[in-house]
Amino acid sequence: VLAAGGTRPAEASAGGDDESWDAGALTSLDVPILQALCLTSSRSDWETSDEGVSPLDAAGQIAVPEFDGRLITVPFSFKEIDADGLPAYVADPERAARVAGIAVRHARLRHIPPADKRLALVLSAYPTKHSRIGNAVGLDTPASAVALLRRLREEGYDFGTDAEVPGLASGDGDELIRALIEAGGHDQDWLTEEQLARNPVRIPAADYRRWFAALPEELRTSVEEHWGPPPGEMFVDRSRNPEGDIVLAALRFGNLLILIQPPRGFGENPIAIYHDPDLPPSHHYLAAYRWIAARTEDGGFGADAMIHLGKHGNLEWLPGKNAGLSAACGPDAALGDLPLVYPFLVNDPGEGTQAKRRAHATL
Repeated sequence: VLAAGGTRPAEASAGGDDESWDAGALTSLDVPILQALCLTSSRSDWETSDEGVSPLDAAGQIAVPEFDGRLITVPFSFKEIDADGLPAYVADPERAARVAGIAVRHARLRHIPPADKRLALVLSAYPTKHSRIGNAVGLDTPASAVALLRRLREEGYDFGTDAEVPGLASGDGDELIRALIEAGGHDQDWLTEEQLARNPVRIPAADYRRWFAALPEELRTSVEEHWGPPPGEMFVDRSRNPEGDIVLAALRFGNLLILIQPPRGFGENPIAIYHDPDLPPSHHYLAAYRWIAARTEDGGFGADAMIHLGKHGNLEWLPGKNAGLSAACGPDAALGDLPLVYPFLVNDPGEGTQAKRRAHATL
């Protein structure tokens, strides 16, 4: 938390040289810089606010630090009035733990050998149609995915030996998309029971119930009101497990998971629902992200980082505060501490901003 600028902060305050601040001083460290929010509002005001942050905090603690390349996290303290009527900043243990968790997860990336890193590559699909997998503006997502995976393999990432990633040998990104569709996809106009039953990437209902029970009550209540008790009915297969398995539209190769992003849009107007600020994520949606992020010893994939590829995704549009998220906000509950890398169209900052401010994304 840098409350004052300057390579020598004392010179940039109390009438000193405000121009002495130079973002290059941080850039030279060659590490991610996280912006933790120290809000000037009380915790109770923040809890009841849909915006999450005041205009003053949005400008000084989010918008300006973004120009220095900082990654936006969550509030870790609030301004309260003490027993003597004096203002005091009071830390929030749960949100402070989120900031610390995000910091540790980013720091670990430098210390994990490439062969041991687990990576989730998530392709957007807007709306939920086979024809829209990886939909993007100005980006050939299938070709880019193959180019990205080839580069990662050259750098030592382990994609397994039993199966070749579709499209890697030929350089044809369409092979990868066809393989994802063959695995099932999310397009319910085409998805068959046979595809659902044979897909190996699945989450036992018991594991999901355990993760779901740890979410804030406010979020759990909202999800159950809309989608029923966990694990719900969407993309649930009971051919192998009487309690049910939540099936993901995914392919796995060693430490690599390639996934079609879980759908948000359903029914007659899937595009409108895609951005619905009140519709909570489904059990299937939460299960996918919690499984990706959960440690292997807890039954998860154990990703060290996630890449969202395509334009645009739906994680950053889940219900919750506009910025300064709480544990009950959809993006925070789904992503947790997991580092998120998000290639994005540089001249369309509006939608990328959602991912930066609501999902600590590196754009």
